[in-house]
Amino acid sequence: EENNRNSRKKSTNTSGYRGVHFNKQTNKWQARARVNGKRCHIGLYDNPLDAGIAYENFIVKNHGVFANTILISN
Repeated sequence: EENNRNSRKKSTNTSGYRGVHFNKQTNKWQARARVNGKRCHIGLYDNPLDAGIAYENFIVKNHGVFANTILISN
């Protein structure tokens, strides 16, 4: 599972941020991640940047030194 945490974003990613996708039902950008094999909903946001920042803050909080971030520094 630790290897998956550090995987690159998918080539089909439209938001530009790992862990962020557009939710058509709510017309918002959704951030979510996995912790201990369980999918965690982080939140819904008006733009992909806010969702990306929330995702990375969540990852740093839950994975600590193993977090692989782009937007915020460790």
